[in-house]
Amino acid sequence: MAQYYTLPTAIGEAKIANAIALGTTITITELAIGDGGGTTPVPDSDRTALVNQVRRAPINTSVVDPDNPNWIVVEQVPVSYTHLRAHETPEH
Repeated sequence: MAQYYTLPTAIGEAKIANAIALGTTITITELAIGDGGGTTPVPDSDRTALVNQVRRAPINTSVVDPDNPNWIVVEQVPVSYTHLRAHETPEH
């Protein structure tokens, strides 16, 4: 299975830092996926949107990594990109 990582936006980083400072939690309910628009974008926390977002859907599971308590493993079962494109193409 492919593995990816997340780079929070500057706003996301601030929300996470605030929750840690206050001893509260944040709830992340959705995961968005972009395809980079045909390129591999350079990660940048100042971005406010994905490059060519192709999917946004609920998260299936979210757990703290047993080997690294600073990591949260978030999983979503995406449909194939081909399936997404087929639904976006008008029928003739």
